[in-house]
Amino acid sequence: MITQNQINPAQWTEAVGRAHNYCEAIDRRGGSPKDAVRAYGLFKLENDPSDWDKAELIIALAMCNTTGRPN
Repeated sequence: MITQNQINPAQWTEAVGRAHNYCEAIDRRGGSPKDAVRAYGLFKLENDPSDWDKAELIIALAMCNTTGRPN
């Protein structure tokens, strides 16, 4: 898995913004942080996110992952 230190700062800023908007849309529809990461296609997580900040971080990291989604 990549870390934040290996990501271009401009790419990271864009990914965080997009992940926030994505999570916000799921939340408006009554979904949970777990629903958001599942809807993005991330099924093989050791721990499901318990809050929106963690869900946004997980999704942003997945967006910056050059090998694609980790499932």
